Amino acid sequence: MVGQHDQNLHLTKNSQQNHKSTYEKQSALQVSKGETGIKSGISDVLNALLPHYNYVSFEEVNAGLRLYNVSASRGEDGSRLNKLGGLLYYALDNDGKRVSVPLRASSFELKPTLKYLEKRYKENLAERREIAHHIDTYVNWVMEGTRPTWKRFTEAMEREGISIVIQTDRNRGKENLFFVHHANKFIVEAESLGSEYSLQVLKEKCSLEEQQEQGLRHRHTLRI
Repeated sequence: MVGQHDQNLHLTKNSQQNHKSTYEKQSALQVSKGETGIKSGISDVLNALLPHYNYVSFEEVNAGLRLYNVSASRGEDGSRLNKLGGLLYYALDNDGKRVSVPLRASSFELKPTLKYLEKRYKENLAERREIAHHIDTYVNWVMEGTRPTWKRFTEAMEREGISIVIQTDRNRGKENLFFVHHANKFIVEAESLGSEYSLQVLKEKCSLEEQQEQGLRHRHTLRI
């Protein structure tokens, strides 16, 4: 469950020597603007999320990373980076603005390149069957009885260990909703589960008071 978290970073010996690394990251904090070792902080987030969470799209990857002030970029359409299939990572501030230089995926020990992510998409597809059931159960439980405000809905989901992330699709100018389930370690775009999970429909189910309020973002510790 996501709530009050240990603010320390923990390293434990990785007996399997995954990715040729001596250590495996067991937790990671939100990356903060101005802190020293931004690349190390981003690396901690990548190591704790990418090998262990279930995601099947680039958008879902970025929704998970956004909780920890990190983003991945394939470059603009038609750019050299995009044509070559390259991938960059950035640190963000709390408003989602980039606050670090671009860091090449290949420069991290995990090597979280686009090819790495695409391989994970295929591996994760087989494990997606139970995801809709989990989300449906929690959403219906939170919505039971008196309709909550949007703020109370997001806070109730957070208490159940499910973060709500809203990101704007720059190409379509549309806001998309994502669920990040920390206990079961999956990230899913809401509308992929059905139209009843779209941002618009869920907000309509909430009471009119504070409907326009966006999902709260909390300081998280990402755990394996």
